[in-house]
Amino acid sequence: MFSKIVSGFLEIFFPFSCHVCRSASSFGIVICEKCKERLEAQISEPFRITDVSSRCPIWSLGIYEDVLSKVIKSIKYKPSLKLISEIFPRVQAVLTLQRVLEFPDVVVPVPLHFKRERKRGFNQAFLLGEMISKTCGASFSPILQRIRETTPQADCDENQRATNLLGAFSLAEGVISSIFRGKKIWLVDDVSTTGATMDNCAEVLLPLKLSSLNAIVLAHSPKVFGARL
Repeated sequence: MFSKIVSGFLEIFFPFSCHVCRSASSFGIVICEKCKERLEAQISEPFRITDVSSRCPIWSLGIYEDVLSKVIKSIKYKPSLKLISEIFPRVQAVLTLQRVLEFPDVVVPVPLHFKRERKRGFNQAFLLGEMISKTCGASFSPILQRIRETTPQADCDENQRATNLLGAFSLAEGVISSIFRGKKIWLVDDVSTTGATMDNCAEVLLPLKLSSLNAIVLAHSPKVFGARL
């Protein structure tokens, strides 16, 4: 009874709304059922991105549009830890059933520069990668570091994106390279547009003499909209 009274008080004086459609919601509810259903429908079996240039294959679970794009923006710029947790169950279900990719031995998240991570409070790629590693039964190893502060890719045009991240990544201090020889690695991030981020990370990882390197993202913003090949 007391919890209901508190919830009622909070809803009156601190009204909540869906982070996607802005409709009123109960206290603590960050996405309404309608938007959640549309979000889950947008996350599906990995498909290979073919309109990018990268040293490793890039696979996406969805197209960067509609509810999925709004959710990703809200996670990054609101920012919202609770909202990213709403994505996890659908991603876990999709990856558990998919037969497109062989599960990795190791999952590696794309790092944020420490200043940006400190400002945001978390790295969404780290959280996503940690969850994916548990789903796949793989090791989770944040072995990359961002050694140069860069302009956010979202603020760059296509030409700038191609050069913005050059030399921005390296192996973290203390990494024993031989541990990863012959391993299958998934490199994880939230969004890929031109493939520049994954390409620059792959440049650092491929010298480890891996068995395979695949990049996995939540969403892709295609140059030719709707091309899912």
